[in-house]
Amino acid sequence: MLDTVILLIRKGNYKITIKENFAFTSSKRKGSYIIYDKFVNNPTKEDKRLGIYKPCLTIFQRGLDAELKIQFSAAKVVYKNNLQEITEADFKKVIENLQKLVADMGVEVSKEVLEKAEVWAFHPSKNILITGGYIVLDILKDFAKVNLTEKMEFDFKDYRNGGHCLQFRAETHALVFYDKVLDLEKSEKKSYSKDQEVQKQSLFDFMEGKTKPEILRMEARLCDRRKMKTILVKLGFAKNPILSDIFKKEVCQKVLLYYFETYVEPSLFIFDYESTPQKILKTLFKNNPNTRPATALLLTGLKLICKDKGGVRDLRRILGKRASKRSWDRIAVKIKILNKTATIENCQDYIKQIKSALQQFKPYTLPQAIKIEPPKPVFDPMSLH
Repeated sequence: MLDTVILLIRKGNYKITIKENFAFTSSKRKGSYIIYDKFVNNPTKEDKRLGIYKPCLTIFQRGLDAELKIQFSAAKVVYKNNLQEITEADFKKVIENLQKLVADMGVEVSKEVLEKAEVWAFHPSKNILITGGYIVLDILKDFAKVNLTEKMEFDFKDYRNGGHCLQFRAETHALVFYDKVLDLEKSEKKSYSKDQEVQKQSLFDFMEGKTKPEILRMEARLCDRRKMKTILVKLGFAKNPILSDIFKKEVCQKVLLYYFETYVEPSLFIFDYESTPQKILKTLFKNNPNTRPATALLLTGLKLICKDKGGVRDLRRILGKRASKRSWDRIAVKIKILNKTATIENCQDYIKQIKSALQQFKPYTLPQAIKIEPPKPVFDPMSLH
């Protein structure tokens, strides 16, 4: 339901108890004027080695004012992994554990402040179990064929290195799909999760003797506050959310459905069962009896090219030096015509599984969830004096 969250805590609503835990990292300047100094308090290498999950704390010092940002994984605050999904019922547990974790890092903040903290960014997410013999890596290859708007681009850095992750990215937000099981098996540095600290052996103990599941991870990363507000208002939610506002199934579900319907469904024709030229041609005439033969043949060829490896992206690249923007706009219109012939029902079954999972929005759970224990108090020998 919900993974990464960034909260903003204003000065006066928190207290630093261990100042030395915060290290100065940088300053933002405008000429000789210092806009702010940045101090961070992040999990240590030893924490990661021991599998201890902690949030990332950052203080922005502006003169006498100081704001605290807390970045954490809502799922990992309760569990040691984000394969096990949280629900609305876990909200109190998230607040309790987050308060304890932050206190252990040297910051006191009340539960009420955390519940009402301003949300600076958040990542609604869904782990989707794929059945029927489909492989997540093949699904990602098909998703890479879709027709994206000019405002979005594919991120192929990880995709080309192994085909495990595909990102539709803009400056202010991103839609990410990746193989969650492979992600958990990677080392921390290669993981697509922002703060992967999973004890893989215990996590996959329940799969012993069985084939590991195919799990597609979908995340909508609302990493810019203005973009986050725009999306929330468009979907009918509060413009300036607090943590309790976004910790809801309806919010996360609608955001993910919006992204799927906006960036995947306009290219549904790429995922349908029709792959031979004659079947495509017959369907075009069936759905559009008045279509001219020359137009139908053009649409048939266009569909075959779009369904081929590289999809619409490679088509646009090939035509880039030969066609003007106006010419491409005319091709884009024909792509929309093709998509009118497609429906979820005549698409590959994995598309139906993904859409159904988003509509039902049931949490993915492990047979035995691995819960994180509350941090133990550190013994201070000086307290005896």
